[in-house]
Amino acid sequence: MSHPSTPSAIIGATHVFWTPTPIREVEDALTIDPFDVKLDETGAFQGTFRRGSTRNSWRPQLRGHVHAVAGGTLVEVQLPMHPLVLAFTALHGMFMLGISWLIGFGAYHFDLVHVRGLLRDTLGATLEGDAALVEAQEHPVADPASPGADTGAPFSLRVRTDREHARFVLKGPDRPRTVAVSAAGVSVARGRPVDWNDLRSVHASPGVLVLDTLAGPVEVPCSGTPEADVRWLVAYLEARNARYSDDPEARARNEAARRQLASVSAARAADRG
Repeated sequence: MSHPSTPSAIIGATHVFWTPTPIREVEDALTIDPFDVKLDETGAFQGTFRRGSTRNSWRPQLRGHVHAVAGGTLVEVQLPMHPLVLAFTALHGMFMLGISWLIGFGAYHFDLVHVRGLLRDTLGATLEGDAALVEAQEHPVADPASPGADTGAPFSLRVRTDREHARFVLKGPDRPRTVAVSAAGVSVARGRPVDWNDLRSVHASPGVLVLDTLAGPVEVPCSGTPEADVRWLVAYLEARNARYSDDPEARARNEAARRQLASVSAARAADRG
């Protein structure tokens, strides 16, 4: 297929574009006229688009995600009708023999075709639909222990990198969780970073990525992510832990010092009691 049908697009089916344009240029293009969208640090965006002075209540909304892939950028976008407009149109259609629904459907379809053309031209997209997904998924996966492996992460992890972080997305049963990795440590879903020296090990149980830390395990649901890709992320995190944390002897000394400090604190608390 090239794109979802108009009825499926109304309720949020995903349109896919692949472009050889670098991701930063794609992000810039989505934030200037005729588009009016906001992007966050994970590459998610939402907003709408302008069509001159023409007003159309049935105009598609824009929400989606931008992904860097080998050789270019993949843009996944949903173009649904606003839910309140959809509900209004459906309700009035029952009392007007479906006339309002036909008018709304036609107006939506007209702007749906228009915005897809805008996206194609603005992004410089050369592939769409299934062909775009195939192109994105065929890039070679890097050795997780190699330098710069994050740029060659499995496609399902939806990696995004900047100067300081590599962010991976794990899909669970409810909502995606972002695992952010830097030289300082690893954090989950914008939580407090775990220092590499406090990370004992990383492993995967069925449907769960587990970070075994000094403060206890941190579990990240990942049942929606392929097991092989989760194992890749485990190996990646273990390699970064070995790279950024102290050597085993230094870690043992630090841990002994922490235990000694904890025992002294407990003794002082007992004396005060």
